[in-house]
Amino acid sequence: MHRNVAVRSDKLRQQARGRRDRKSQVKFAGFSVGDFVLVGSVVNRPTKLALHWRGPCQVTRVITDHVMETQQLVPPYEVTVHHACRLKMYHEGGREVTEDLEAQIAFGDGGFHVVRLDEARCSAATNKEDSAVAALTKTLDFP
Repeated sequence: MHRNVAVRSDKLRQQARGRRDRKSQVKFAGFSVGDFVLVGSVVNRPTKLALHWRGPCQVTRVITDHVMETQQLVPPYEVTVHHACRLKMYHEGGREVTEDLEAQIAFGDGGFHVVRLDEARCSAATNKEDSAVAALTKTLDFP
């Protein structure tokens, strides 16, 4: 009897999944291993739909049709699992990771093109501006 209940439950689950997949309103992109994607992370804002797109990351494994494992392209090379609704296509696979792409990733993730900004600080004791900070402010056209 338990076997019949389990078989019927699986059949109903598959039918419901099939109905959801055939709906025209719900279409997820089919990602494959090697594709470059942007990963949406939730922003702490009043709207629950606010996402910040980070990346690109590379799809390393397709777990199901809607769940993918992605890996960062820059250190620490973190591997995370995401649902397809939180992924956007950046570029299809087969592309090499170049310095320009790594610079885009660093800039897109809130990084800076400054090598060691923490070393370039204003000395609190002397109230004198460090030469690196002065050069940086001239470069960025700060007042």
